[in-house]
Amino acid sequence: MKIINAFWEERNLGLKVCEIVFDNNEIIDLDAISDLEKSYDYLIAKVPGDSVQLVHDLEVHGFRYLENQQVFYILSNELLNIDKDWEQRFHNISCEIVSDKKDLDSICDQIKKGLYVKGRFSADPEIENSISDLRIVNWLNDLSRKENAFIYKLNRDKSIIGYFALEKINITHLNVVQAGIFNDFQNKGFSFLIPYNILKIAFKNKIKGIFASVSSNNMKMINSISKIVHLSVKKTYIVMRKKISGE
Repeated sequence: MKIINAFWEERNLGLKVCEIVFDNNEIIDLDAISDLEKSYDYLIAKVPGDSVQLVHDLEVHGFRYLENQQVFYILSNELLNIDKDWEQRFHNISCEIVSDKKDLDSICDQIKKGLYVKGRFSADPEIENSISDLRIVNWLNDLSRKENAFIYKLNRDKSIIGYFALEKINITHLNVVQAGIFNDFQNKGFSFLIPYNILKIAFKNKIKGIFASVSSNNMKMINSISKIVHLSVKKTYIVMRKKISGE
């Protein structure tokens, strides 16, 4: 199992957080889990989707289910298969890189209005709902300072209607770190613009493919992507947690 000290979460939750990523067919190491419980307040376990016995073992030891997560992969040349009618429908909306703090703050303000209601921490009844949005805002500000990460805004007239953040994994692959259409503009077909513009950026820069981790709770985004491009599921995870303090 891979152990990640998620130190960045302490400012969001006020808790010391650790992520445990299990391999396929791995058996729970109770001694290792016990040691982690002495050092952390909140443990997150990511279990391969077919490891049912491991899920049951973690349940016995106090872990609780949060969500299923899927890792998608899309080839950038899928851009060539997109229906031209969709492109024409949104011809008045532009995609630009975020280059000043004013735009970044504007995006963060929209996130704070409750954009991420389907996130990992919002699924936890013991975590205050607003913390999920605060976590995303803090994360986005961190990304804005990274050399290998890029934030883009979607503009309609003078309004920002959505955004996405990309991170370079290597010279041939990108990872979609964050993405969303703001609340006031949802259910109007604008979600098409996120995968479409990501593919345009990737294809232009000779990127081979794009990875994206999506909660299975976020059916709108999954359906939006699958309607316009072919994607493959590379991994599935069952995400669980154990809150040490207060239990």
